[in-house]
Amino acid sequence: MGSDKTRLDYHGQPLWRHMKTLLRQTGFEEIIISGHQGVSDIIPGKGPMSGLHACLHKIPCNSNKQGVLILPVDMPLLTPELLILLASEGYTGKIPLHYDNYQLPLYLPVNDALRNYTEAVVHEADKRHYSLRRLIAHLHGSTLPVPDGQEWRFRNANTPEDWRQCLADA
Repeated sequence: MGSDKTRLDYHGQPLWRHMKTLLRQTGFEEIIISGHQGVSDIIPGKGPMSGLHACLHKIPCNSNKQGVLILPVDMPLLTPELLILLASEGYTGKIPLHYDNYQLPLYLPVNDALRNYTEAVVHEADKRHYSLRRLIAHLHGSTLPVPDGQEWRFRNANTPEDWRQCLADA
């Protein structure tokens, strides 16, 4: 993008704030933001695993938190309904869950397997281990079909043209 996506203007507010509002609309009790507006990486440079690792450290091991819902900041067209469905199905099945063809958003049960994996990966030198795809496979995750006609809601902004399209579709 050439700039910090979190600060892009989305209908009069920074994109990170829009995504936080979206999460609030799902009914999740606690929102932890990774990055500039929230939790800093404990071990930086490990891709999304750095952020997940740092956020998990904010959830006590003896916590009654059942799971986490991970959103990318650059998918502003997602809806609370899509997120609620994903979290509900993941919680019910007690499995990592994401929509077909999209690794994010992602529901993850908070358990020892998740904590142990992220802890090991952030100390790994091989960059191949930093991917969400590997995390999902390691934890035996599954997918949910994208509801009919909702594929466009998973558009993310990786380029200025993508961003213009997101704004046009909002």
